[in-house]
Amino acid sequence: MPPALLLNGRKLRTPIHNLHKWLGLTFGLLFALLGLTGSLLVFYPELDLALNPQRAVIYPSPEIPSFNRIVEALQQAEPARRNSWRIELPRGDDSPITARYYRPIETAHRAFAPLILTLDPATLQVTSQRFWGTTPSPGSTICTTAFCWKRLAKPCSASPRC
Repeated sequence: MPPALLLNGRKLRTPIHNLHKWLGLTFGLLFALLGLTGSLLVFYPELDLALNPQRAVIYPSPEIPSFNRIVEALQQAEPARRNSWRIELPRGDDSPITARYYRPIETAHRAFAPLILTLDPATLQVTSQRFWGTTPSPGSTICTTAFCWKRLAKPCSASPRC
């Protein structure tokens, strides 16, 4: 075997070592970024409430209203939106009811930008209304960016642009 092809030889060992080093650093950084953004998205409701305290419930409700009452309140607040809503019940005493309307007409040009409403559990009044990614608060910006990175790592059938 010629000396240039030996793995212990200087000619092949250095390029393989550099390739291994840079591939490892590149993919390691990518996986670390995916893990960090995934961790942010797991705690998104808590981060959103901590960074946007105006959405917190002032007087907690002793019981959670029925889904029928929640859906009626959503239909009264947004009568033009006839498709289904994703309803998230409160996670704590200071958490509102969160409802998401996927694919609103206003953000149809974006791959993912649902309408998000929060309701006070006691009165079922709308306490906030926003489209995903359009609120200029730090929490929404961080979580929207993290979600976009996750979508770019796993593109959907629609445009990968958030």
